[in-house]
Amino acid sequence: GIAMANRAEWIMAFVALLAIGAVPVLLNSRGAGVELRRAIELADCVATICDEERYGLLLDIGDLPVPTILLGRAEGAALDFEKASKVRPGLSLTFAPRQPDDPALIMFSSGTTGYPKAIVHSQGGMAHALSLGFLMNEAFDAIYEGEFGRDPYIDQPRSNPPLVLSSPLFHVAGLSFVVGGLSL
Repeated sequence: GIAMANRAEWIMAFVALLAIGAVPVLLNSRGAGVELRRAIELADCVATICDEERYGLLLDIGDLPVPTILLGRAEGAALDFEKASKVRPGLSLTFAPRQPDDPALIMFSSGTTGYPKAIVHSQGGMAHALSLGFLMNEAFDAIYEGEFGRDPYIDQPRSNPPLVLSSPLFHVAGLSFVVGGLSL
């Protein structure tokens, strides 16, 4: 499970989990300790990767339900994130093979009709959604060009500008930007 606010380490953890063949569980970083614990247990997480705030929320309600990798070392954490993510010369990132029906990740519903429910997304479903997003962007660009008679990006630099992402990464609205950016 990934339990942290939007930050570069969230993306690093997500990619690392995918690479080793694990199924990332995207935990609501805005949830209370009880909600985080319930989600960890519901998704049957084998470990969590937490920032200090979420780690503290979990500790406030008792012992940690699973081993924890922590950003910023604290007592009781199984591993320090900084040490675990150090560059190791000679190693490369290779991804575990996956099939379309294999689980890609677990996200949670909003919980508007009860407790949030764990939703398993497949590799094929994620690939389809990503492809559809790219196609929609191309369609909108073509419509713009048809309406206004010019390329919508004609006045913009061709390099990728910085992006400020305010949507939470545990939500599809934030995750889609990350996954889309990584696939370019």
